[in-house]
Amino acid sequence: MPQKNRTVKGALGGVLGLVGLSAVAGLLVAASVTPVLAMTGIAGSQALNIFEDLPENLQVDAPMQQSTIYATGLDGNPVALASFYEQKRVPVAYDQIAPVMYDAILSSEDKNFYTHGGINLGATVKAAVGNVAGTTDRGASTITQQYVKNVQVQECEQNVDTAAEDYSAQVEQCFLDAAVAKGGEGVERKLQEMRFALQIEKEYSKNQILLGYLNIANFGGTIYGIEAAANRYFSTSAANLTLVQAATIAGMVQEPNRFRIDRPEGIWTDDAGVAHNGEADGYQETKERRDYVLNRLLADKKITQAAHDEAVATPVTPALSEPQQGCGAAGDNAYFCQYVKEVIENDPAFGDTEAERKANLRRGGMQIYTSLDLRVQQTAIDAVKAQVPQAMPGILVGGTGVSIEATTGRVLAMAQNTVFNETSEANLAAGETSQVFAADKQHGGSTYGFETGSTYKLFTLLAWLESGHSVNQVLDGR
Repeated sequence: MPQKNRTVKGALGGVLGLVGLSAVAGLLVAASVTPVLAMTGIAGSQALNIFEDLPENLQVDAPMQQSTIYATGLDGNPVALASFYEQKRVPVAYDQIAPVMYDAILSSEDKNFYTHGGINLGATVKAAVGNVAGTTDRGASTITQQYVKNVQVQECEQNVDTAAEDYSAQVEQCFLDAAVAKGGEGVERKLQEMRFALQIEKEYSKNQILLGYLNIANFGGTIYGIEAAANRYFSTSAANLTLVQAATIAGMVQEPNRFRIDRPEGIWTDDAGVAHNGEADGYQETKERRDYVLNRLLADKKITQAAHDEAVATPVTPALSEPQQGCGAAGDNAYFCQYVKEVIENDPAFGDTEAERKANLRRGGMQIYTSLDLRVQQTAIDAVKAQVPQAMPGILVGGTGVSIEATTGRVLAMAQNTVFNETSEANLAAGETSQVFAADKQHGGSTYGFETGSTYKLFTLLAWLESGHSVNQVLDGR
């Protein structure tokens, strides 16, 4: 969707935002926040000084991204084995998102996005008053301000130790600090958000801000970014979203965990035990929010009356794609995946501490290309399964096969006769385990690994023959 040409009114709005530190913008800000600041005991003459004293630089770092392990596929090209993430996110480029998605998010969240300078003074004052009154400001910010808020949440979350016992509580606090601060703290946070929004508008184009917002926003649970949302809820891509799908997803950003549609049993239960916003009631709350987005699209003349009516009459019908992470998603290749995972978590090349290495794997967006060749791997899998049963009554039986490139030491195949299961319910007697039989303890295997046994007899015999001896030669066994 190309950036629209600005009107005279829109250009003025843009100028006021871009010169946010100038006298004009300063007076506007002061006039807007003075009544609110007065409610917290701050004199009106201090308003502009407080705004000027706030930091103006927001460091927009890359958001958390999933890391993916790759192997060489049957066609010789890389193929993904497994991904690791705390936030399921697949960043996309501007032209990889359907235009209808841009229309839906702008009509419902910020119809004046292309004509303002980053802040909506009226909505901001209303939100700040709400902070003082003890409420939140959901829905009161421009896309730019929402982008700032998401960046701040992301920055906070990246500093949370993944191994902390209260990890979930700390992550929740990151959101509360960035979006639900009340009283004087809420006012100060809103002023800071405004300041950052003005800076963002100076440094990035409108399309960059909109794309950044759609790539960083949460869409429920661990689903972050428009591509992951399209895949999770409708088993499609952001580029192929329909009007109904785009309106549904656009409606989620206001309260992602309330409007998500991947819980058919319902999101919440009332005092009578009745579940709401699930399959039984047709995801009623999500549909109401989706229809609001459709109404805004119609009012903005982005869709026709006929398209609107048809979309409103369409039920909310999820086509869920289950997100999988970890080596369990690699199927028969899981044991090699586990070996690679252990290498990353133990090698200082991937971080100075174990905690840092684990965080990098789940947050750093690493693209890990390995030596595993599925053209060799499949043969190894077939051979191991044909020769060694997964389980035998009364016997813990294990079998593994590894193929190594002689000239380089690269592992081309690693097959195992068991079924990969890294949960506490894994039944070793039934042939379920996450232990890598071909590796030592440091790389996901047993305490000492498995002895090579008679495998070495072949190498001993070859050395004997190469030294000039015969297979018929008699030795003194003593």
